[in-house]
Amino acid sequence: MPGLTKEQIPQAPNQSPPSTASLDNLPMESPCWHGVPVEVYRYFNQDIGTTDEKSMNQLKDIYQIAKETTGGTLEQVLDRINSWELKVGSPSIVETRHSKMWNYVKIQHHINNLLKEQKRLERTANVNRNV
Repeated sequence: MPGLTKEQIPQAPNQSPPSTASLDNLPMESPCWHGVPVEVYRYFNQDIGTTDEKSMNQLKDIYQIAKETTGGTLEQVLDRINSWELKVGSPSIVETRHSKMWNYVKIQHHINNLLKEQKRLERTANVNRNV
């Protein structure tokens, strides 16, 4: 403001900033769309408004399996998804990042379930032999 001295400029009253100590303990939950946090959509560059049903279901499967394997926070889930993406590499021209990831995740999940079932059957076979 031209012509005003420092004393003439209105000053805001001295106020201390609001305390954030109570906010630090609150869990930071991400908004979800069809059971999938928005950050997962962002990770795969998917627009919530234009994502088709098949893609939403694939993202939901990826998120749920990543959450099962990490058992934790959104940050851990995104780290797991990132590590899977590094394993599978870049998608071909005709597929999307999330569809390639979905194929990998579904196969790995199925393999893990089969291995668990095999171990269970081996344990029951060993118990039956000992009886």
